[in-house]
Amino acid sequence: MTDLIIKWIVNAAVLLIGVKLLHGAEIKGFGAAMFVAVIIGVLNVLLKPILTFFSFPIILLSLGLFTLVINAIVILLASGISEDFRIGSFWNALVLGVILSITNTIVNSIID
Repeated sequence: MTDLIIKWIVNAAVLLIGVKLLHGAEIKGFGAAMFVAVIIGVLNVLLKPILTFFSFPIILLSLGLFTLVINAIVILLASGISEDFRIGSFWNALVLGVILSITNTIVNSIID
C-alpha cells in the first residue's frame, strides 16, 4: 500500500515539474497534480488496454513507439476531465508522457 502512495506522490510531483518545464501547459497546484495523477492512473487502467489492443498492429510496426502516442492521448483526456490541468498541444502531452514514462520506469525499478 505504501508503494502505491509513493508512486502516486512521485507521479504528482513529476507531473507538476513537467508542466512547469513545458510552455503552454499549466496546473493549479500540488493538490490538482495529485488529482490529475489519479485521473491518469484510472485512465491507464481502464482505457489504455483498450487503445493498446486496437492499435496493436501500429505498435508492432513502430516497434512500440506508438505507445507514447497512447500515453499522450491519455494525458489529453485527463486535461479534458480536470479543470485545474491544461495541456497546450498534442506535442506537450507527448513530451509529458515521455517524462512520466521514464520516471515511472525508474521508480518501479527502485520500489519493486
